[in-house]
Amino acid sequence: MDDAVATVEQTCYAILIALQESPEGALSAKGFAPRISEELTGEDPEVAVERGEAVEPAPGDWELETKPHYGVNVRDLIEANLMEPGAEIKASRRHERFSATVQSDGRIRLPSGQICTSPSTAGQVVLGRQSCNGWTFWRVKVREEWVLLEVLRNEYLTSRKQ
Repeated sequence: MDDAVATVEQTCYAILIALQESPEGALSAKGFAPRISEELTGEDPEVAVERGEAVEPAPGDWELETKPHYGVNVRDLIEANLMEPGAEIKASRRHERFSATVQSDGRIRLPSGQICTSPSTAGQVVLGRQSCNGWTFWRVKVREEWVLLEVLRNEYLTSRKQ
């Protein structure tokens, strides 16, 4: 029984690692279990299946619902003149206030000096959390109003369709 518990713990740990490495939540998990198994044991998962020690997932068992991935980054918003380089972005959560600066290349500089490549990463860092939807977390001042980055992203996507 101890081996089974250890295997479950290792699998859960590997899943958490894989989820953290997934950009913007766009995780494609088809065939996920064999890759995790191989990473944990260093053994080809087919061998464990042949020995009867593992069960190969049925088709579709490891598909996860994924969040939409828009293929837009902050640099796209700057290039489309929807926001200015050097713009300050702000956010708040539970009475805490956060700010950062958007660089001309679209990366985000935090007050600590740390550079983040996406709004979500910047949100994760300032919140100290594993996940954050930076597009709905950060706001930028546009035309005298603080708007979510998500609003600018949607404007950008709409302009591309026309």
